[in-house]
Amino acid sequence: MKNTSLGVHTIGISTRFTGLVPHARQVAWSLYETLKKTEGIRVRPEYEPKRITLPDGTTRMSKPNQKVEHIGDYKGVRWLIRMDDTYPPFQYHALEATLNPKILSGEKDYIAAGREIHLENIGKKYDCVASETSDKLPLFKSCRLNRADFCVNFDTKEMGYHQYDCTTKQLIMLIERADIPVHYEELLIYDTVSHRRKSPENQLYLKSDSVHINCYWKSEEQKNKYKNHPDIDVLDIPEDVIRFETQYHPRKIYPMRMALIKKYPLARLSEEFIIKRLLSDENAKLIVVKEFNRFIKPGNYYTLQNAVNVIRRCGFRVNKEARLIGALKYINDCRGIGKARHRINTAVANFEPPVFLPHDFNRTLLDLAEIGINPVTIPREWGIGFLPGLMNRYLEMTEGVK
Repeated sequence: MKNTSLGVHTIGISTRFTGLVPHARQVAWSLYETLKKTEGIRVRPEYEPKRITLPDGTTRMSKPNQKVEHIGDYKGVRWLIRMDDTYPPFQYHALEATLNPKILSGEKDYIAAGREIHLENIGKKYDCVASETSDKLPLFKSCRLNRADFCVNFDTKEMGYHQYDCTTKQLIMLIERADIPVHYEELLIYDTVSHRRKSPENQLYLKSDSVHINCYWKSEEQKNKYKNHPDIDVLDIPEDVIRFETQYHPRKIYPMRMALIKKYPLARLSEEFIIKRLLSDENAKLIVVKEFNRFIKPGNYYTLQNAVNVIRRCGFRVNKEARLIGALKYINDCRGIGKARHRINTAVANFEPPVFLPHDFNRTLLDLAEIGINPVTIPREWGIGFLPGLMNRYLEMTEGVK
């Protein structure tokens, strides 16, 4: 399979400018001034400057973070100079780099996920690009891992979903009804037509303080990205790729990093060793499957009636059978697991009797997973009675595990 793949999308490393705030600010500003004058480099603000009020009551314009990237072909590295002074008491000055291991390895395939082999000598590859860009950029040995984006690509055509008369758009619609656990919130954008906040089209984006989940129709994202490209009609953009990304941010990476150092004390001497261990193919698979099952849920998709029939054939006790069927109907009525969970939590917070207690709802989701039923049901009007779950299908095709 060409596009269907699992691995690492991008990784983030950073180095903090140490010392007192004035010195750290000077280092960041000096690097900014140097890179701004460097040929082949584009430096631009991450956002528009803001007017801020200082502790003494005076006001001035803030200095936004600065994005640094190569002009022309992407070389696999982008930088961000953190020099934001919007909140003077909490200033943080650092250089962050976002690395695409596949591009650094010389591959120009933007769809397939990176693998463990692409992490070989990643420090030398980064240093090569950094040195060619500017001798003022810190080298890899002074940086620390602070972010990792794991992903799995599902090419629905390669995976045979056409035999079920199912479109990629329909699969995205089922994914948009996924779970939204406590402490996560969904990204909503203002729609000028309906005058309300809505989910981005063909995308589910959830975020917490430490983990972001982004599941989207990769093909449509690429088309929007290159819509002004003069050769958009001849670009090789696969039509049927859905990408599920798990973005681990510093608060998630730090305990993972420290646990590895505790197991291998000498690991703190080699950031490349830490990256290769935490981002190995085995670890990437464990993380992606765990997070996919947590949000999108394991199991296959059925119509409501077909799912009820499967439950009744399991021979459960009357109470358990009623609980499982009741949960499926409730999620169907709410048009999604996350919306059903929100109604339950809202009722509990308002001291109203919920349809399910939160712990009973969680237990029911686990029970449905055990019998291979995804709680999201297929709309009857689609005329499709059954669809294999995306992760189920991927594992079946790559390992023979159903």
